[in-house]
Amino acid sequence: MTYLVFFMLCLVYLFLGIASVLKFKYNNLALKLFFVLTILAPFGKLTTKFHTNWQVSSYYLFFIGCFLVFLLKVFSKHTFKKTTVTTIGITLATVLGLGVHYIFIGDKNVEITNVLKDVKPYLTILLAIPFLEVYKSRLAEILTRKFINKILLINLFITSVFFFLMLQFNLHLLLTDDPYFQFEEVRLETLGIFFGGFYLFYLLIKNEKPTLKEILISSIPLLYTGNRTMIFAFILVLLLIYVSKLTLRKIFLILSSGIVGVISVGYLVVTANENSPFFRIKKLFDDGYISESFATRFSPFINAISDFSSLNFILGKGLGLTFYIDWFVWRTEINNYNVYLDSLYLTLYAKYGVFSILFFVIFYLYLNSYRNIKTSNYYFLLFILIAITNSFCYQFNFLWFLLIIAAPYDLSKSST
Repeated sequence: MTYLVFFMLCLVYLFLGIASVLKFKYNNLALKLFFVLTILAPFGKLTTKFHTNWQVSSYYLFFIGCFLVFLLKVFSKHTFKKTTVTTIGITLATVLGLGVHYIFIGDKNVEITNVLKDVKPYLTILLAIPFLEVYKSRLAEILTRKFINKILLINLFITSVFFFLMLQFNLHLLLTDDPYFQFEEVRLETLGIFFGGFYLFYLLIKNEKPTLKEILISSIPLLYTGNRTMIFAFILVLLLIYVSKLTLRKIFLILSSGIVGVISVGYLVVTANENSPFFRIKKLFDDGYISESFATRFSPFINAISDFSSLNFILGKGLGLTFYIDWFVWRTEINNYNVYLDSLYLTLYAKYGVFSILFFVIFYLYLNSYRNIKTSNYYFLLFILIAITNSFCYQFNFLWFLLIIAAPYDLSKSST
């Protein structure tokens, strides 16, 4: 079933991608359907083994069309913004530099597929840029507040129903044979869930007061993920945004409301059972859980650097370095040696040492190509926090993140 779902999605995305760049009446419809399908498809991590093994997700197929059109623009001497050209240039130079780094520092016995997986985060950025350059004038026509509210409302319904069916009837076990889902607590991660979270984040950054409806349809699905780091990161940065704009009186009122909110959420956490998405938060308060969790998460890093030379501690081990993941042993279709850890900082440091900073420089330049400095800073801070326990640039949703944090939205009253 997993293979059938994956390849059917691949074919649909490939068709929509080609149709969206052709000059015919329904090309905008194809682009719109890309967002509809990507936001509403409830499968998410049910096809995760394709990504873990080969770093391929079905929605990548959509980008073939726009990438070819972008190349035609490049060869036709089409002009691009200076910031965009700078981001592309530095990214390409970094990829070349990593290749040189690998030649002189890297382990030549590593599998070439793992080398490609390490290069892929940079190639992903180079894939997001053509999408935004080719479709930027059309995206604002599609991504109106009215369309987004409608699609997120449908997404709330679909994710709620799907999560309930997973919780009560183990629907996810019928759709995938990955043993991970047999032992892990029920969680639901889809691209649409993250779209809602980042859209709400964007509204607040742009001083657009979200309605109660927008808050609910954007935030509730995010709770289904049980992604503690991302939820806390959103909350912390949003609090920072609010506090930076308020008077002392309003800050006091918000703190009072926040205390009430914390108590309410605290009650849900304390009373959560093992199948609840709040149970992952509840476990944080168990004696020794945090220290044990960090020791478990980061033990592959400790093992990986145990044989590092002095030079490796400065320059890393190079492209293709993998980490032995103890808890992958019982996932028969996934290699026990993975190219990333549950921390982007540790992952990049082990591979590139002090040159780890290059990825974050490129990511910030990318943000500045499509957002103003203030907005870029808030997004950058958000991802800096997420990176503590998440190698987000290696995840199946990274390309999607790059699109939705940079895409133009029409927030005018006429679009509501």
